[in-house]
Amino acid sequence: MAPAPATAEPAPDSGTVSRDVTGRVRSVGPAAGKTIRASPLAGRSTTSPEDAARSHLRRYAGLFGVQDAERELGLVRAETQGGAKVLRFQQTREGLPVIGGELNVQIDDDGSLIGMNGEATAAAAFNATATATAASAQATAIAATAKADKVPATTLTASEPVLSAYDPALVGASDVRGARAVWQVEVRSTADREIRRYVLVDAEDGRVALSFSQTAHANGARTVCDFDNVTSATNVCLSASGPVARVEGQAATGVADVDAAYDLSGAFRDFLTTLGRNSIDNAGMDLVSAVNFCPSGLACPYANAFWDGAQMTYGAGYASADDVVGHEFTHGVTQYTSKLLYYSQSGAINESISDVLGEAFDQLHAGPPAGDDSAGAKWQLAEDLSGGAIRNMANPTLLGQPDSTDSPLWNSEPYDNAGVHINSGVGNKTAYLMTEGGTFGGFTISPIGDVGKTARIWLAAQSLLTSGSDYTDLAYALHQACINLTKDTSLGITQAHCTSTLYATGATKMSTPPVVDGYLPQAPRCTAPAASTNVLWDNFNWPASSTLFTGWSESGNASIDGSVRPSHSAGNALYIPEPYPDDAASTHWVERSAYLQLPAAGPVYAHFNHLYAFDYTYADGLNPAGFYDGGRVLIQTEGTSAWTALTTGWVNGPNKTLATGGGGFFSGDSRGWTSSRVDLTAYAGQKVKLRFEIKTDGVDAITAAYGWWIDNLRVYTCSGRRPLTNDINGDGYGDLAIGEPGRSVSGQPGGGDIRTVWGSTSGLDTLGNQLYSQDNAYVAGNSATNGNFGAAVATADVDADGFADIAAGSPGSPANEGALTLLRGTVWGLTAQGSASIAASAAVPGTGPHRFGAAVAAGDFNGDGFGDIAVGAPGNSGNRGGVKVLYGSTNRLVVTAATANWFTQGAAGVPDTAEDGDLFGAALAAGDFNGDGRTDLAVGAPGEGIGAEAGAGSVTILLGSATGITGTGSQVFSENTAGLTETSEAGDQFGFALGAGDVTGDGKADLVVGVPGEDVGTSADTGSILLFRGAAAGLTSTSSQVLYQGHVLVPETAEAGDRFGATVAVGDLNADGKADVAVAAPSEDLDTVTDAGVVFTLPGSAGGLVTGGTLWRQGAGGVPETAEAGDQFGSVLLATKIRNSTKFDLIVGVPFEDTPTYVDQGTVHLLTVTATGNQAFSQGGMIGGGMASANFGGGLG
Repeated sequence: MAPAPATAEPAPDSGTVSRDVTGRVRSVGPAAGKTIRASPLAGRSTTSPEDAARSHLRRYAGLFGVQDAERELGLVRAETQGGAKVLRFQQTREGLPVIGGELNVQIDDDGSLIGMNGEATAAAAFNATATATAASAQATAIAATAKADKVPATTLTASEPVLSAYDPALVGASDVRGARAVWQVEVRSTADREIRRYVLVDAEDGRVALSFSQTAHANGARTVCDFDNVTSATNVCLSASGPVARVEGQAATGVADVDAAYDLSGAFRDFLTTLGRNSIDNAGMDLVSAVNFCPSGLACPYANAFWDGAQMTYGAGYASADDVVGHEFTHGVTQYTSKLLYYSQSGAINESISDVLGEAFDQLHAGPPAGDDSAGAKWQLAEDLSGGAIRNMANPTLLGQPDSTDSPLWNSEPYDNAGVHINSGVGNKTAYLMTEGGTFGGFTISPIGDVGKTARIWLAAQSLLTSGSDYTDLAYALHQACINLTKDTSLGITQAHCTSTLYATGATKMSTPPVVDGYLPQAPRCTAPAASTNVLWDNFNWPASSTLFTGWSESGNASIDGSVRPSHSAGNALYIPEPYPDDAASTHWVERSAYLQLPAAGPVYAHFNHLYAFDYTYADGLNPAGFYDGGRVLIQTEGTSAWTALTTGWVNGPNKTLATGGGGFFSGDSRGWTSSRVDLTAYAGQKVKLRFEIKTDGVDAITAAYGWWIDNLRVYTCSGRRPLTNDINGDGYGDLAIGEPGRSVSGQPGGGDIRTVWGSTSGLDTLGNQLYSQDNAYVAGNSATNGNFGAAVATADVDADGFADIAAGSPGSPANEGALTLLRGTVWGLTAQGSASIAASAAVPGTGPHRFGAAVAAGDFNGDGFGDIAVGAPGNSGNRGGVKVLYGSTNRLVVTAATANWFTQGAAGVPDTAEDGDLFGAALAAGDFNGDGRTDLAVGAPGEGIGAEAGAGSVTILLGSATGITGTGSQVFSENTAGLTETSEAGDQFGFALGAGDVTGDGKADLVVGVPGEDVGTSADTGSILLFRGAAAGLTSTSSQVLYQGHVLVPETAEAGDRFGATVAVGDLNADGKADVAVAAPSEDLDTVTDAGVVFTLPGSAGGLVTGGTLWRQGAGGVPETAEAGDQFGSVLLATKIRNSTKFDLIVGVPFEDTPTYVDQGTVHLLTVTATGNQAFSQGGMIGGGMASANFGGGLG
């Protein structure tokens, strides 16, 4: 099990690109065994390190989002790290420095690329001209700091503002406004508080875009000042004005804290020297300390310590703890190297680096002053202080810190600058594992065994981090820094140490996004299996307007807005802005104009999606989190004038109390689209109005506070059974998962991946497409050569949360054993967080290779409202085959013992006898054949021998029940079944393809069976299909139909090898209430174009399939592209709802389509089954781009 920070893919010129789960490039380097040499710049006779670095940037910077490497990237620092030269480049956009936009280029002595990492904005052009002046930005920053830190504005001073480019994504902020110009300002106190606040002020409208404290709490000359535990107006320690107690070379004073600060600052300076650094700034910076300090307004003695950007300040006793001293001075080192922002993940890394170097100093420093250096004190921070240890690096969870990014202790709430002192546990555990080794997180790590070497690696990693780095960046930086240090053999750092570093970062899942950060709580509409019936439904998809439409009233300023959407396919939303300037406490609202009659019988609910950003402040070590503005929901009944706040009966409801008083508010930052539900049953039978209201405190916001977006409002009841859905993001349109099982992943041919594209009124939208392989962060399992992930795909809402989930088979992973992977749907699309991988070895009995996941089908087999998944394993036990059924639940798919919910021929009531080569489970289709409200399952066994006819094929029907799929009442069909006009023949492959849907409109699903090996006349393998009617017992052969090319209902002539029926799909394509049938002949020749492929659509009716069928081919009848030899148009078919909830669209996979660049890259078509509106697209322009033999469209769901 190897840690993979991202999905790796080939890059131009022998390079390898690594992307994170969002598709963003995180690093580039040479592929194994390859060298990427620098190309001399035009007009240069020699290649300097900068020239070499720029040649690599010209080649690869665009992958990070840089549009023009020459213009946008400026060298800001160069240093040597082991045998590598590290050059840092600052990105500028529109002439402005990009906050967090920095790229590091590492090169060898000859200029060859070792690696490139960092982050850059790829945002579109924005207005770089400041409307707000620098002076107004200073005033705004001071006002925001005064509000946040609760001090008079007269005691604050602001730095000279720097006009900069701000992309919130680069620093981990959730600002919905996107990239823009801001003023960077730092505000400090002139009085008695350790205030050092970083404020970004929007250069266009002058409001705060981001604000947080930069004060980091807990080889030059030394100076120590003693404030003697007396409240002081300042902590500044200068020889001219401060209470200087001891300077460099002076004898001990006898004051314990003064002498401890002096001794330990010198010892830490020497420790840095051993690591190759000259004091804090690497230029001999003086080390200044203030001890026994007490700020006014807080308890004295002061129980903390902090680095304020210029010096150390300690409360009583804190200067005697060597790890605390090392920790705080390391904040200074960080200030002069990576400049990590003290916010979110970059702030947690900032803290962790200080913990690591502080603890290393503690373990290596014997005194004076002497501390507790016993074995039991190792890897604890601040254990020498009277209050005891505040962090345990060996086991962070003991003191409430996460030890991996998937820990439930991860915290991104508005406390502690988004968890800088909490989430540092991930880095701390990593350093412990590097040094001490052990087994953790699925990895066994060999110990480096020398904390000094660990410290050296962490210090070197600073040079590869940027100001906005997150843990994914740190995982790369630690491993690469170690590799760089191995080039200097005098340091004693080896490749084995780098392997330990790599495994330690993998064990703590450092390279994967935190589950909590990626998860936004969502409220279910109904408890499964009930479905919602709307009393009121408004998706606010009105034209964008500053005024509301009929049915709604407002107090002013509300609008219909489309600037912030949960997905690319979502429409507009209702928007209530926070006022700016906010110069008076105010209330703003939107309400229904007319009363709504609620049903008399409950339960009755209201449910809505929303995103909000209200004024609040992070807690920072001095002040708790404060909530100043917020939104709430109120209700009024007819005949009364009073509005009542809805404060109870919520799921994911309002739980904040505003500073001005009053609870039951949504406040702070939702960090994306979430959903909430409130129970209105107490008002059942009454006429009511709903109001959405925001309240402000009358003081300008200190955060990016924009207001409240509300969408998809429903008032409804819950009853009946919910239908299956393919709506992954919950926007009301079906979405599509596309497998490309042949794509090379992490250098493994045929590893495979899947992509998601979004439904809309006009069809499929590839903007915002997503890409997942088994090597993506959080995707369970691992890619394997010819694993073919995405070869079979199905959608179902397995946890009944209102969002369709994706089940993807990888039948070849590993060694044809097979696996099934589940990815979750959410309001923002598909996510791998919380994914599950079910391997054949855990799911099925018998011998392999099983090819588990070769076929998948979704249904609700037990009628409980949770989507279930049937998985075919046709290779099981000598290709006899079998089917595993996995049931949905609130905890997603339930994996049972191998023999449970496992179906084979001749066992558990299933008819027939299992024989080698039957391939039972090679094809699956789900439908309610008997009309009892539960899904039944059709299982194809195309290799089944019928009598002496080998490979004739059969189909078995397994019925759903209250307990799920059962063998009781099961049926088996072949072409020899009574009532059919056909006869089973060798090689027919009856059951090779299956499709289910209500063709006759009688409320029972019918089954279409593909028989691609059927001979018609003297033409071999021309193919046919059979239609079986649904019946009370399951299926019946009565009134069945057999169709083939040349039949009166099917256009075209039967020809040898066409394989008509190789794929089928069933769905109501014309919205007449009766399902239609799509059938492909993927090997059909079109004149001289061999194996071009065609698709037929055949209309359903009460009497079955009828005339009016249509032939579809590329390049004719409104279908895009040109038919070419070997395309095999129709190799995969899917009938699904994309454009609306009543009419199906036909999706056609063409996985062997060649593009101008790549052979067998593949394409996918959406056919409206008319001459207009049809679409065709490939991976070009999508994440990761195209690739030869990717077979895009090889799986559809």
